[in-house]
Amino acid sequence: AISREGLSGNCFTFDGTARMIIVDDGDYTQPVANMSLVAHFTCGSIAATRYICSEYGSYRMWIDTSGNINAACTPNAGTEVVLKSSSKVVTDDETPYCTMLTLDTSLGQGNLKLFINGKLEDQSGIKTTTGSVNNWKKETNIADGSKDFYVGAYDSDGNGTHNAGTYHHGKIEEVILYGTTIYPVVPQTGKEVILKPMAELTISNIATKQKIKYQQALLLKFMKQGF
Repeated sequence: AISREGLSGNCFTFDGTARMIIVDDGDYTQPVANMSLVAHFTCGSIAATRYICSEYGSYRMWIDTSGNINAACTPNAGTEVVLKSSSKVVTDDETPYCTMLTLDTSLGQGNLKLFINGKLEDQSGIKTTTGSVNNWKKETNIADGSKDFYVGAYDSDGNGTHNAGTYHHGKIEEVILYGTTIYPVVPQTGKEVILKPMAELTISNIATKQKIKYQQALLLKFMKQGF
């Protein structure tokens, strides 16, 4: 269903039943070594697990029944790394949230990060050779299961199976998948995102910030579409 109550225009509404958006695997570009998955949404209920988006075997984002926002990403031939917010959503279907899951496989630690409304809520630990639920596996990129991308539900087996315990309840205005790593910054600066801010310094004795460019790939954008 379509609503005009999005942050900047139209958005999709989900009522906790079998409503979802499915994007065919061949219609978007799968990230490899770096990724940023961004979603803008509201939540109206946590009576069941509420999925924001997912690609089976690669990455996913959901709200659990305690109201915490969770996000996960799986390295190739490795253990899925799972992050969880400390803050909880308000289930009034009005409070807006921006959730960002970022991955940078080149870092020694903190490869996977979870931001809620610009605040860093959780991150992975030191990169290891074996990997774990808390650590990204060394020298590995994102696992690509060549599966469809789901919004508002979870494909629980990679074959299109989804159950009533995964449907979102609330509004989802947009979901954006970037093939690079971006980070939120203070809105007052007027800058939307920057690329790898901790590493992008000159090598002089007194380091200064370098000018950088980034590329972004729009996966889904729901606002101002005139549905």
